Amino acid sequence: MILLVIILLFAYAAFISLLRLYRSYKAVRFITKETELHNNHEEADEIGDSRPNLIILLPCLNEQSIVEETLDHFTNMSSDNVLLVPITGESETEIKKNNSEKVHALAKLWWQDFGEKMFAYTNNGVFPNSCFQQLKKCKATSHNVEEFQFQLTNIYKKLPTTWDMIDNYIKKIDPKTGIRMIQSLSPQKRSS
Repeated sequence: MILLVIILLFAYAAFISLLRLYRSYKAVRFITKETELHNNHEEADEIGDSRPNLIILLPCLNEQSIVEETLDHFTNMSSDNVLLVPITGESETEIKKNNSEKVHALAKLWWQDFGEKMFAYTNNGVFPNSCFQQLKKCKATSHNVEEFQFQLTNIYKKLPTTWDMIDNYIKKIDPKTGIRMIQSLSPQKRSS
């Protein structure tokens, strides 16, 4: 009986290992295809080798609050033959649509106490850190919590998605001096 259990456990471990190898293989194929699609060979000749030695995959789903600081951190690294791939998903748009209740709850909480510490502890990625001063100004100009909720909701609706923020960031990078970067949707959510 114990031998049978050991064999079953070994078979399960082997199956999981093979499944993980297959997923890794799919991920490598996906990244290779993405880098080939976005690789400008004229630009590559100026930079050097067209194939990166290091590819950094950066999951960024619904990370508007920290994506700019994170991209700054990685772009300040050595850019010699490094490719940074921020990955987002289409579900981010749906998440944004469903966050209106969260924005209202934050408005009620921040109406009572709003400071940098409270913002940092309660924001949980709803607003980018760069919005703090704008939100502080809204609170100062609001006469009651309902008006504050209304203003926060309008600000939130105008906020870009992480995809948009990454896209704008990539446009600002000088391809001759900055780190190479492409952006991608997660393979599972990718539309053909």
